[in-house]
Amino acid sequence: MPTISQNALIDKITRVLRADARVEAAGLSGSLGRCEGDEFSDVDVLVLVADLNSTARPQRSALQELEPTGGVRC
Repeated sequence: MPTISQNALIDKITRVLRADARVEAAGLSGSLGRCEGDEFSDVDVLVLVADLNSTARPQRSALQELEPTGGVRC
């Protein structure tokens, strides 16, 4: 089960991805996606876009706004 800090990060990521029309689908993966995570788990997100070559740079700059909160670290 995600911690408060992990949930806050997931919420931020969700807002950024929902605002980007190029994103076709996204989902939580890794241990948190399997409901096996703990307070030390990182937040793994799988994102599906139509054409990675045309979207990689703009999406990267949008995601730079996201900073881990609380105990979630890269």
